[in-house]
Amino acid sequence: MNYMKQKTYSFQSLLIIFSLFLIIMGCNEKKKVTIEKDQFIEIYSRLLIIHELEISKEYQDRLLGELFSEFQVTSSAIDSTIAEMNRQPDEWLDVLEQVRARIQEYKKNVEIKLGEYQKEPQPAGLLQKKKPGFNSKKKEIQKETRNRKTRDSDKR
Repeated sequence: MNYMKQKTYSFQSLLIIFSLFLIIMGCNEKKKVTIEKDQFIEIYSRLLIIHELEISKEYQDRLLGELFSEFQVTSSAIDSTIAEMNRQPDEWLDVLEQVRARIQEYKKNVEIKLGEYQKEPQPAGLLQKKKPGFNSKKKEIQKETRNRKTRDSDKR
């Protein structure tokens, strides 16, 4: 009988120790941060655009830093959100469709702004900067050239 009592106590002790171990491991485990869906769509859209730009690595890193700052996220939060989305293929597909639509919207806005810019009259000073008196100097040279030709033909 005494033997049964000892076995019960050791089983209870083992169960308590195992429970404490699980509790401690659960508390120490870092919780993965995921980003809210609408915010993730905006971040991921811009992230893809930045990666497609033909810019230096330094400038790309700067843009990514500004993006992470603006939304107060980290690359690990983005990675964990992507990992979470991969576990839900239908949700991930929906997010990717919205990301694609967002990128198209950005592209359309850029094309509209570019079209407006091209329609605006451009200041002469920016695109066709000429030195003061350039036209008068050109006319002077042309006049001198005509005079030489006239004198040369008169000598013949």
